[in-house]
Amino acid sequence: MASSSSQFDYIRERLNDTDIYVLLLGGRYGILTPGEDRSYTHEEYEMAKANPDVRVLSFVCNHPENRPVERRWQDDDEHDKLMRFTKEAESSKMVGLWNVDTSPENMLKTNISLGMAVSVCSVGLRTAGLWPLRNNRRRSSHASPS
Repeated sequence: MASSSSQFDYIRERLNDTDIYVLLLGGRYGILTPGEDRSYTHEEYEMAKANPDVRVLSFVCNHPENRPVERRWQDDDEHDKLMRFTKEAESSKMVGLWNVDTSPENMLKTNISLGMAVSVCSVGLRTAGLWPLRNNRRRSSHASPS
C-alpha cells in the first residue's frame, strides 16, 4: 500500500490538473488518514479550497440520518466528524443540498448541467454583446466619406 504522503502528492497533482472539484457529502465521513483525525476526502477538500485555480462545488445531504444504515456513520465519533465537515462545506460559497430520496447521481447531473448551461450562456451573452461593437468599429473605419 502507498504511503500517506505519496497519496497526498498524487491528490495535489490531480488537483493541479483540475478546474472544478465536486464534493458529494452523504452519510459517511470516510477513511481516516494514518495518524490523523481527518478523512482523505476532508484533506482533499481542504487542498482543493486552498488552490486558487480550482472551483469547489459542494453538495451535502440534507438529512444523512435518513440514509440506509450501511451508508451512514458507524459510531458517534464518525458522526461528530461528519457533522463538523458538513458544517464547513455548507459555509462555502458554492453549496447545494440534496435529499435522501433523490439519487446523488441525478442531482449532480442536473446541477452540473445547469451550472454549465449558465456558464456557456453568460459567455455567449458577453460575446454577443461585444461582437456588434467590433463590427461597427470595423465598418466605421472602412466607411467611405460621404
